[in-house]
Amino acid sequence: NNNNNNNNQGQQGEDVSNQRLKAMENNRAQENAKLRDEMNRDMQQMEVKLMELKRKKEDETRRKLKLNEDRRQREMLVEENRLKEDKKKREAEAQRKADRE
Repeated sequence: NNNNNNNNQGQQGEDVSNQRLKAMENNRAQENAKLRDEMNRDMQQMEVKLMELKRKKEDETRRKLKLNEDRRQREMLVEENRLKEDKKKREAEAQRKADRE
């Protein structure tokens, strides 16, 4: 009978140990799931930030290209006007020469 009690107590001890082990594994699994969720959330936030940075960089690139194109257009107009003025001066000088002769 004493042997039976010892066996029962041993079995109960094993059951408690198994329950504790299962509880620890369950807690660990819950913690891991929680960490995975946090990591996924962080990754999504980083992806959103990365997309925003890429969009801003593309906007800035487009803005710079437009500025450069505008500057080039202005320079071409200035040069065109300078050439027209030079031509007028030459024509006026030629007219003055013709008038003197």
